[in-house]
Amino acid sequence: MKKRGHSLIALLLALIFTLLVVPVSAEPIDDGMDMANFFYNGKNVASAARIIEGEVMLPKAPKTIAGFCGWYANVDGTKLFYPAGATVTGLSGDVDFEAVTVSFITNPGAQLRFYEGNVGLRFTSTILTADYEALVDVIGGADKIVFGTYIVPERYVTETKGTFTLEALAKKYRTRHVDVVAGGFYSTDETTSTIAGSIYGFLKGNYTLSYTAVGYMKLTYSNGEVGTVYAQYNQTKNSCNLLGTVLEEHDDRDESYPNLVVEALGSTHSKYTLEELDVMSAFLDEVIMVKFDTNYRYFALSTDYYTSPWIITFSSDENEINYIYAQPPEGKSLNDAKGIYLDGLSISLKRAVISDGKLMFEHDSYVWVG
Repeated sequence: MKKRGHSLIALLLALIFTLLVVPVSAEPIDDGMDMANFFYNGKNVASAARIIEGEVMLPKAPKTIAGFCGWYANVDGTKLFYPAGATVTGLSGDVDFEAVTVSFITNPGAQLRFYEGNVGLRFTSTILTADYEALVDVIGGADKIVFGTYIVPERYVTETKGTFTLEALAKKYRTRHVDVVAGGFYSTDETTSTIAGSIYGFLKGNYTLSYTAVGYMKLTYSNGEVGTVYAQYNQTKNSCNLLGTVLEEHDDRDESYPNLVVEALGSTHSKYTLEELDVMSAFLDEVIMVKFDTNYRYFALSTDYYTSPWIITFSSDENEINYIYAQPPEGKSLNDAKGIYLDGLSISLKRAVISDGKLMFEHDSYVWVG
C-alpha cells in the first residue's frame, strides 16, 4: 500500500509540473509591446527599449564606441537620425537602430599659414572620406553638416584636465575662444578629407604662448536639434606656439623635400619655397631671442640654419641682477622688436628701456621669467 501511495503522489507531481512548463498553445507568447534594438557592426551595444504609444527614448552613446554621431534607423524608407538621449515618435512595430560613427581626428601640431608677408598657425583635422559620405547619406545631405575648429590658449584645457569641449571650458568660466568655421575641405586625397582653422595677428609677447585646437562637426538631426561631435583630441599633440613652430619649420631640411636652398652651410632642401623661408626669417629677425646658460652668459639664439641678427651683451651687479642689452641689426630700429624671449619665456617690452641705442632689460638669476 505504501508503495502504491508513493506512486500516486509521484504521478500527481509529474502532472502538475507538466502543466506548469508546457504552454497550452503552440503559438509564442506576445505581450503586444514593440521594441527598439540598438546595434553597432551587428552586435547589440545597448539594452532594448519598449516603444510605448509610438515613442522611445534613445540610450546614451556607448562608451566603448569612438566617434559616435547618433542613432540611425530606416523605417519604411524614411531615414531617422537622432542624437543619443532624444525621444523618437511615430514608431510602429519593432525598430532596429544602428550607431553611426566616424573616424575624425585633430592632427598633431600645426602648419604655418602665410598671409600678407606674415605668418600664423594653421590647425587641421581629418575625417575618413568614406565615413563622411556615409554620414551625409544617413543625415540627409551635406548641408546638415558644418565643420569647424575651436582654438584657445592651451592653459584653458589644462584647467579642464585635458578635455577640450566648450561645455568643459564653460565650467571653468572659459567662454572665450576662436571659432573658425570651414567653408569646405582644405584638402582631400583618396581616403581622407581635411579641414583647417588658422589664427594670426598675434600680439607682441604671445609668440611663445601655447595654443591648442580641436576640430568639430555640427550636425542637424531629424528632429531639428543641432549637436556637436568633436574630433579625437590630445592636449600634448594638438598644442604648439608660434615662435617654436616657425623655428622648427624653418630648420626642417631633408633631401626628400622639393625646394632647393643654397646656404653658406651648403645645399639643403626645404618643404617651403624661398619666398616662404624669407617670410619666416623676417619674422624671426624682429624677435629678440636670448639664451641663458648655467655660467650666467647671455647670447643671441642660433640654430643650424638661423642666426639672430640682434647683438646681445650684458653686465651684472652685486645683487645678481643681470642687465641685458639688445642692439638691433643694421637697418632695424628698436621699435621693430616684436618681443623679447629669454629661453623661450616672454619678457614684457614694457620692462625694457632704451640705453645708448640698445634695449636694456633685467634678469634676476633666481627669479623665473614668465
